[in-house]
Amino acid sequence: MLDKAIKLDASNQKARALLSWQLSLRESSRSKLTIARFVKGQPYKANGKLVKQKKLMNKLQSITRDEKFYIAGFLDGDGCINAQIIRKNDYVLKFQIRLTVTFFQKSTRAYFLDWLKNKIGVGSIRNNRGVLEYTIVGIPNVMPFLKQLQPMIKLKSEQAKIVLQICETLPAVMKTHNKQQFIDLCKLVDRVGELNDSKIRTMTALIVKNTDLFTYMVDPINQTEQTLLVEENDEE
Repeated sequence: MLDKAIKLDASNQKARALLSWQLSLRESSRSKLTIARFVKGQPYKANGKLVKQKKLMNKLQSITRDEKFYIAGFLDGDGCINAQIIRKNDYVLKFQIRLTVTFFQKSTRAYFLDWLKNKIGVGSIRNNRGVLEYTIVGIPNVMPFLKQLQPMIKLKSEQAKIVLQICETLPAVMKTHNKQQFIDLCKLVDRVGELNDSKIRTMTALIVKNTDLFTYMVDPINQTEQTLLVEENDEE
């Protein structure tokens, strides 16, 4: 009995220690630290991205074929499949590629975007001067959504194809920090802008290619970026 009681107490101490460790990791989740435990063989991240993605897939699979055709037609007419290059000085490659799918509608018909958001299960709606914008952002959301609708999309089929290509390639490129591969993806981003008849973009593949020759500084008074030409560092 005594040995059993000692073993039970030891197991309780291990359980308490494990719980304390997991709680400390959750408190550090702001630094994107992951909890090292597994659910059915799959890693579970502290931010719950895998769980959210599973819920998204379940939502998309519940959409009927007729509804997919309807949503695809709405996307062709009053939507946008977009890719943008955004400067991120704290990133190794100094830039980020942002992928979005956006639906536009007058604020008087907000009920329709509410229905659409409820159907898809992700994204956010904002009012931009009387025009509502329902936007789906990021590879985990954009990729499964476009894969479900790609066969039905007509007018924006080329944009969908290119954005899916970026979705499939970008994660590996960001892990390896391969600049040439990243530049190639930025060229695809430029192509999406051309297909969307976008206004002249300030961030292009050429800017990314020439980043090594520039140092970006922020004016502390005006809070605006200034670009200074400097000599290339052989060590970089």
